[in-house]
This record gives sequence, C-alpha cells and structure tokens, in this order.
Amino acid sequence: MQKSMAAICNAAISVCLGTMILGGRVQAADFGSDVGQGTFGVGLNYPGLGMRYFPSDQLALEVKGEVDKDVVVGGLRGYCYLTRVSRGALFLGAEADYIHFKGAVSRGSGAVGQVFGGFEYFILQAVALQADFGPAYIYLKNQQGGLSVSGVEYTANFGFNFYWGGRMAQESRPYTRDEASWLRY
Repeated sequence: MQKSMAAICNAAISVCLGTMILGGRVQAADFGSDVGQGTFGVGLNYPGLGMRYFPSDQLALEVKGEVDKDVVVGGLRGYCYLTRVSRGALFLGAEADYIHFKGAVSRGSGAVGQVFGGFEYFILQAVALQADFGPAYIYLKNQQGGLSVSGVEYTANFGFNFYWGGRMAQESRPYTRDEASWLRY
C-alpha cells in the first residue's frame, strides 16, 4: 500500500513539475482546442496509456490499457465534448473495462463500468492536460472458490494527451462585423 501511495505522489509531483516547466511557454504558445473530426491522440496517464480517435468534432473513442504490479486493466472509453473554449474543453463520458488480477492468495478477473465528467486544458497547441472524475461499478471474481465482490467506488484520472492529424474543429462563435459583411450583399 505504501508503494502505491509513493507512486501516486511521484506521479503528482511529475505532473506539477512538468506543468511548471512548460508554463514558461504558455504565454508564447498558440493555444487552441482545435481537435476535431479525424484527429488522433495518445494519452499518457499513471500507470497506462490510451489511443483516441475523433469520429466527429464532439465525439471521441479511446482504447486504453493500464498495468500495475498485479493488475491489468483494458477497456474502451467514449467522450462527448460539451463545450470548447480557446484553451480547453469540458466533456462527459462512459467507460467499460476488463480487469485481471493476481495476488498472493487470489487470482481472478472482473469488469468495471464508469460514467465520468472532466476537462482538458491545452498547455500547447496539440498537448493537453486531462482530468476526470466519476463513480465506477466494479465487479471482481476469484477463480478459486468462486468468491466475488462488487461495489461502487469513485475514481479520478489525470494525464497528458498529444494530438495530431484530422481537421480543425469548427468553433462556435459569432461573426465579427468584417467577417459578416459579405452577408449583406
């Protein structure tokens, strides 16, 4: 348990230091949450990664995996982006995962279903910090003896996303007077 807490603390410190180091570039960077249809992404989180694809400007699908000492988790996530601003985006989502675990006295598998809400904050044009939080229903079953356990836990996820490709998402903003001048004729 103490090793897990130490790893979580190390990950949090790394995220904070990385944010401070990149903070100097924040003022000069051309920000934009311009990911949209056709965009691909790689997400890095502790202790795993995910591959993301945007079939439309508002929807994203992600295949993800996480590996820790005795636990392997793999699954799918779906994101629905609610609103975009110049440096970020708010989203809601759902996740379904398969879990395999192996401990000193038990071995088994299970499933997770989760709903979550969160945000992405762009620190560079195609690099974003992501955080989300939500309840997850977890079901685990031991292979030997048939013992099972289930319940609802709250989880938080933090990570970095790197985007490329696709076309720029259309921003929903009113026309300026100069841009709308052609509408008068």
